[in-house]
Amino acid sequence: MLKKEKLTVRSELATKESIDFSGKNEVYLDLDKIKQPVIIRNRRDGDWFSALRYARPAKNKTFFIDHKISRCERNEIILLVDRLSVIWIENMHLNDRVKITDETKNVLKLDIVES
Repeated sequence: MLKKEKLTVRSELATKESIDFSGKNEVYLDLDKIKQPVIIRNRRDGDWFSALRYARPAKNKTFFIDHKISRCERNEIILLVDRLSVIWIENMHLNDRVKITDETKNVLKLDIVES
């Protein structure tokens, strides 16, 4: 069960010039690469993402084991998921598929705040 029941997620279009990667609860995504809809939830069996660190798409379980995150803690981590895969793991990882690149035209900024 996801215990972080009261979340506020603000979304807005941003420019590449306004990106500030220092914000802990902010995430910037290439809007054109997201496969709608986007859902906020906790982990599910078989979840996967694409990361630079891994040679091919990896299961979230592998990521959590590599980062020494206990099974109990894994259920508390917020995920952003689009139609294809996990696109963001709370305060830890952004999917390589939706990262901002030189070719990015439309930036989606998400602010995630626990109420």
